[in-house]
Amino acid sequence: MIERLLDRAVRLAMARPRLVASAALVTALAALYAISVPIDPSFAGVMDRDHPEVARYFEASDRYGLGGVLQLLIEGPEERLDEAVVEVRLALDDLDEVNSVGVPPPPEWLAARAPWVVERELFDEWVRLAASPPNFARSADLKAALERVAERMLPSPPEGARLVTVRMQHDGFELALDADDFPKIRRTVEGVLAPLGVTGRFAGMSAIVTQEQEATLARMRVLGPLSLVLVLAILLSVERRPLVLASIAVPMLLAVGCTLALIGLLEGRLTLMESVFGVIVFGLGIDFAIHLLLRFREEQAGGRDFEASLRGAVLGTGRGVVAGGVTTAGAFLILAAAPDPVFERLGLAGGIGLLLCLLFLLLMLPAQWAWIERRSPLPASPLRRPAHTWLADLADRSARKPAIVLGVAAGLLAWSGLELREIRYETNLERVFSRDIAAVETARRIHELFDVDPGPWFAAAADLSEARRLHDAFSADPVFARVDSLALALRADTEERRRILDALAPSLARTIRERERAARALDAADADRARAALEPLSALLAGHTLGPPEREALPESLAARWIGPEGELLVYAFVAEPALDSAVATRERRAAQAIAPGATSMSAIYEALIGTDRPWAPPIIVSVLLFIAVVVWLDLRSVRHAVLALTPVVASSLVTVGVLTAFGFSFNTVTLVAVPVLLGLGVDDGIHVVHRMLEEPAAPLRHVVGSVARSIALTTATTCGSVALLLFTRHPGIESVATLLLVGLPMALLATLTLIPAAAVAMRVAPGEAGRKGASQRSGR
Repeated sequence: MIERLLDRAVRLAMARPRLVASAALVTALAALYAISVPIDPSFAGVMDRDHPEVARYFEASDRYGLGGVLQLLIEGPEERLDEAVVEVRLALDDLDEVNSVGVPPPPEWLAARAPWVVERELFDEWVRLAASPPNFARSADLKAALERVAERMLPSPPEGARLVTVRMQHDGFELALDADDFPKIRRTVEGVLAPLGVTGRFAGMSAIVTQEQEATLARMRVLGPLSLVLVLAILLSVERRPLVLASIAVPMLLAVGCTLALIGLLEGRLTLMESVFGVIVFGLGIDFAIHLLLRFREEQAGGRDFEASLRGAVLGTGRGVVAGGVTTAGAFLILAAAPDPVFERLGLAGGIGLLLCLLFLLLMLPAQWAWIERRSPLPASPLRRPAHTWLADLADRSARKPAIVLGVAAGLLAWSGLELREIRYETNLERVFSRDIAAVETARRIHELFDVDPGPWFAAAADLSEARRLHDAFSADPVFARVDSLALALRADTEERRRILDALAPSLARTIRERERAARALDAADADRARAALEPLSALLAGHTLGPPEREALPESLAARWIGPEGELLVYAFVAEPALDSAVATRERRAAQAIAPGATSMSAIYEALIGTDRPWAPPIIVSVLLFIAVVVWLDLRSVRHAVLALTPVVASSLVTVGVLTAFGFSFNTVTLVAVPVLLGLGVDDGIHVVHRMLEEPAAPLRHVVGSVARSIALTTATTCGSVALLLFTRHPGIESVATLLLVGLPMALLATLTLIPAAAVAMRVAPGEAGRKGASQRSGR
């Protein structure tokens, strides 16, 4: 049936190219609908909002502004830093992109209220010191302890550094990748700080996303055109006429446009993943075209006229192109069943895009080539016979010694199976994102200086008693190094402390007066020591006079941080070892939610994005493999031939994973995007070789494999050429995709040229066998 449809399509295309051109014009107009489709180019657009942790995070972020937090580290000469903080705050307050700018409360606020906020053990020691005879050593120890408490509660800035918290209007995950919010904030800060001779660096999700994009795009602007030039150079070895090369691009561009329009119609919006599928469509579309073009040239070299050559190419190679395209498109569409927006949208776009690309190529290429031929006929130039190439030699030698080839393959597969036990999946976002993200290093520096990080675990308490319970529980868990909440300022034993200080205050005031008079009679050195010993006592009395902190009289910076918009009390728990690792985030989440079931953090997003908790993955993978096997069996109508076509992709995929694992390669979420491409191209190679075997059952195996080898070698070269330069992006995720394809695709080519001939001989389905049997039967009669 496929042959009949292909025959009708090629006859129609050659007889009525204007009809095909009109259809292409209508298709192009339909594709223009994509321009009107809303685009969501943010990370949030491809996140699973139904995932409980993702939903919890965005609910808290929308309500409390968690995700829009940037930390600005200002460093420079100490005498200029306070001025710099003031100038930055004034400049950022005028920006629409900024919700608020927070700076630490004045240290004197805490010092004045220290008796009410220090831990009870330290308070009791303070009271005992006030009630006992003068003790200079104990007084000095208490003073040092009070300074350490102040540092834990409201970290004082170290020499040469200040920390400013900038809360943006929008969550960094929900900003478009090309949004100017963070760049505008950064430019403003740089403009303010440059004249002051200090530097400012940012940490936070918006900084990470922007720097990731800037670092990657800066290299892709150079590597992308180089990659295109490399692919064009490979294509020029097949076809030098620009019109023919342009004719290959037209159907692919229409397929991309129509796919975007169709997805926009179905889903109502486009996301980041629709930008990825275009690369897939172009890569596989070029492969389809190369098979058709080389077969067309081969037919011409055999002495056929243009129409006969074109028809022979479409009928001879078209069926293999269809089978390869359907298997790859089907694999993507099965991926669309995954309950993860990243894979769902990539699968939908890849599947629809490849089917449309296949359809447009098969319908439009014959019409375009016929039109080009009528305008400027090109004399057929004989191709070098593929049977004499080294590729054909390799296939021939594999057929002559099948036992050795299959034995080596079996050994490699066994070794790869052992290596699969050590397979690694990267869970650290730092090893997936660009290496040139300064925000990550800045976050480490901030943690080192101030013991905080941009993404603490967060919980909201309904009242003060609940906030105190959460605060104490987080403080007791070794996972968390520091806790920040209103419980630091409003202690549970405030009334008891008030009674103690009320009783102590009269005698303490007399003691201070007496010791001050006594100090005046001492020499200078002893007087200084006596006054230093009095400092803790004076602070205790001053704190009693001022009274305990009150919720309604908190400094603005503390009130905004500790109290939510509807009076909720907010608790922040900073981990001891912050990391962008989903495995670490899982442990942190379990610890945090054991204390506060509703706790959330930006780390929960890392866990969802690159974590290994994907129970749907094995069924999806099995479904893809079964679908490919069934399509190949239906296409070839023979179990033996189907096994023969599938052998290279199965063997090469397993060996590729084994080799990469042995060399320390780690798979990640980005790498998974390349897996359908690897499977699709691998099975495509096997299908084309087996199709030629069936097409020429009496031809020698060397000729059959050699006639297809050039096509599959060129398709491998174009794909490898387009991804090879990605190894220089300094982006581990992109580099992992390039590595997988650069190892896997040549491995698939090698497996196709060796395993199919060897297995064909071993299974007694080698080409030429049918012809020899027929000849022997005729001679016997």
